[in-house]
Amino acid sequence: MRIHKRWFKERSRIERTEKWVYGWREGVVADGLLSYSADLPASFRDAAKFVDTILTGTNPADLPVEPASKFKLFINLKPAKALGLTIPQLALQRSD
Repeated sequence: MRIHKRWFKERSRIERTEKWVYGWREGVVADGLLSYSADLPASFRDAAKFVDTILTGTNPADLPVEPASKFKLFINLKPAKALGLTIPQLALQRSD
């Protein structure tokens, strides 16, 4: 986990920007404000279903393209407080 945190902080320093919204949880762990992304374990399970369907003989061209079925929201209150933001209670209840 420390490698991810160092990488995010280094990218922020190189780009000379503070990034507050990330596509992965590790960005929030590295002092980002929030992330909203597909739940990777759920996506892998969905992919496994596709693989099973293909291995049982279905033509891959016949399978529909499906969006992610589950999403995760992570909110870090430390930068929110530093920015003077008030996070709505409903958002806090829905966050992971």
